[in-house]
Amino acid sequence: MTSWSTLLTTLFRSEQRKVEALARRKCTDPEQAADVMQDAFMRLSRLAEPDAVNNPGRLLFTTALAFCPR
Repeated sequence: MTSWSTLLTTLFRSEQRKVEALARRKCTDPEQAADVMQDAFMRLSRLAEPDAVNNPGRLLFTTALAFCPR
């Protein structure tokens, strides 16, 4: 079984640019995109029960959207 930190590292490497691109499209301030991407990954890394996450990628994108001001 893959550890949560290994999974997050892999997810970061494969999805970092996509999450940042999503943030650039959805946030009102395009310069916030990198911060939004980092905040989303940090939020995932601090989950109390990571084993309860069925789809970390989906949660990552949902979390990133939550950080974009509307």
